[in-house]
Amino acid sequence: MEKNKLIKKIWWLCSAVNRWVERFSAFLHIIIIFIVLIICSQAVAFSIVYLQLLSEKDISMICFQYINIWSILPSNEITNELIYSNFDDVKMRIEFLMNISIALSGILLSLVTFISYFRKNVGFRRKSCFRKKEIFNTGKDDVQIMCDFFKGANFVAIYSHSFGWLKKSAEIREVLTELSNKNKLKLYTGDDLDSVKTRLQNDCDTNLIKCIQKSEISLRFSYIERNNAKYLLYRQEEEKHIYVISVRENSESQYLLQVISQLVK
Repeated sequence: MEKNKLIKKIWWLCSAVNRWVERFSAFLHIIIIFIVLIICSQAVAFSIVYLQLLSEKDISMICFQYINIWSILPSNEITNELIYSNFDDVKMRIEFLMNISIALSGILLSLVTFISYFRKNVGFRRKSCFRKKEIFNTGKDDVQIMCDFFKGANFVAIYSHSFGWLKKSAEIREVLTELSNKNKLKLYTGDDLDSVKTRLQNDCDTNLIKCIQKSEISLRFSYIERNNAKYLLYRQEEEKHIYVISVRENSESQYLLQVISQLVK
């Protein structure tokens, strides 16, 4: 249980970071590219001045003034004579700052690559009709996802077996009861119809129980219509991990959801 809580917290933290980066990624991308250009140009200027120093050639004053923002020499009137008279000190400072600028350039370029990848990945997720969320507390996390989708829906159809999960959550019962009272709900069971109704009669509203129908096929999924869009929820189990997959309506899934809509109504 403690392990599940820790994983859930890490998952929540990663999601929060993802949302924050997604929100500011475009701005960050521009800012970091600007900083990279400055640091890279500084690294180039450091290299030019450093090579000129080693070759004992005239120093490019433009390059030196550009890197002297780091106070390599405090004087306002920089000359070749002044630079070479402080050769050891200037050389040591330039070596140190040049190494830092090159290291920072590599780090920031990696960060730019990461943000570019993240933005591309976000764009792909937005276009994809599938969403996948891991369930850590069965009977709680998955039911909460269902509640979030069902609230305010225009129509909901649920295929289940025993509907035992209805007895575990007052919130889901309340949401589905409201839908049943508005004739917006259909429930299909693959179990014996009378047995299912009997098991639920002490916990569920009469109108809710009346929505349960017998299904000849044993499937487990939810079909939802809300906000002029169609959605599909189903459970996926992979080894020791459980996921809830949501499919939203777009050009990729439109035909599939339209066919399911005709079958469940």
